Amino acid sequence: MASVARTFKSSIAPEFAAPASAKSASREKNPHYDYRIDFFRGLSLIFIFINHIPDNAFSYLTSRTISLFDSAEVFMFLAGYSAALAYYSLVPEGLQAFSRKALRRARSILVYHVILVALVMVSAAVIAGASGVKTGYEVFVEKFESDPVQAIIGTPLLAFQAPLLDILPMYIVIVLLAPYLIWLRTQSELALLVASGLVWMFASRFFPDIPTLTYDFYWNFNPFCWQFLFAIGLIFGWRTRTKMEPVASGGARHVLDACCAIFVIFSAIVLITIDFETINIVAANRLRSMYFSLNKQCLDLWRMVGLLASAYLVARLVPRDVAWVRAGVCGWVCAAGAASLPIFSLTVVLSFAGKFLVIALGEGLLAHAIATGAGVAVIFATALALKHGFIQQAAGRFWGAFRGAAPAHR
Repeated sequence: MASVARTFKSSIAPEFAAPASAKSASREKNPHYDYRIDFFRGLSLIFIFINHIPDNAFSYLTSRTISLFDSAEVFMFLAGYSAALAYYSLVPEGLQAFSRKALRRARSILVYHVILVALVMVSAAVIAGASGVKTGYEVFVEKFESDPVQAIIGTPLLAFQAPLLDILPMYIVIVLLAPYLIWLRTQSELALLVASGLVWMFASRFFPDIPTLTYDFYWNFNPFCWQFLFAIGLIFGWRTRTKMEPVASGGARHVLDACCAIFVIFSAIVLITIDFETINIVAANRLRSMYFSLNKQCLDLWRMVGLLASAYLVARLVPRDVAWVRAGVCGWVCAAGAASLPIFSLTVVLSFAGKFLVIALGEGLLAHAIATGAGVAVIFATALALKHGFIQQAAGRFWGAFRGAAPAHR
């Protein structure tokens, strides 16, 4: 039993293996570490929480109000960018070293996914049974009730997915593909771009819908399409790590600056027109139909272009060594981004709970403000507790007591 506990501990939180202070010190000493990754990843996690509370008035304050993309694209791009920095030191060891590291990461994500599915499904069943409130998970709870064996087996196989529980399965598949993408990049930047792009186009055209166990529900994020954004992030992260020449210089850079700025501003105008009907209802409806035709499931080209244009401008405007991303409240955001897997899992739970808190408080603006503010406060508190090692220390004491109470294996 103690060996099971050790396996569970190493899977659910690899960051428990070392104090947070030690990890922070190693980042301080790493000249290649980019704190902008933590900041924008943390910001994306907060936006994911806010946007997943249904009809949340505060979602208008997030990036999706003014951009063609949302936090999912940011998260995946940064995953590829950070993978380049994390895996680069393993290049001399080759594909096997990439695979070992990726398998450990995939195992951790899978354990979080299974726990989240169990937690959300049990909570949805209890809430529906006790209060009769519509949870939005009725069809998924019914699947567990009608065929529990299939649902239990299908969950670790990523065949069971539900709202809020569909991002980690996509990420697991991409992490398993990552060693091959990284190996391709070690051979040639062009080889990675072409191979990954062809997979994206083929998957978008010939198998956009990946079925799940639940009738008439498909993967919301096709991983064979989304791996292309991971690969693009990987390419830019690799360029940063190896200090390659920028994609444009001199006059060409000024042209690229202008093109990206025009695209981002135009996109913002379109999105604001859709959200607030600033021109007229007819124009807003036409633009809305065009916007919703952009396929998020298969990573539509224009969503990707919007992200890359914005990322380019951010890279130009926010230097790598900028200090403010680690100061004050921004430092709290960085702490959330540094612990992305546990904090993402927390946002799933908080979004689910926030929906029912809003209902209980009357569904007004004040209810949304309380649910949003409380959730963001919990995210910051948890991130800072992880950063300073409080949760790790408590978990260490728990596992020590658990091992002491477990019968010795003979």
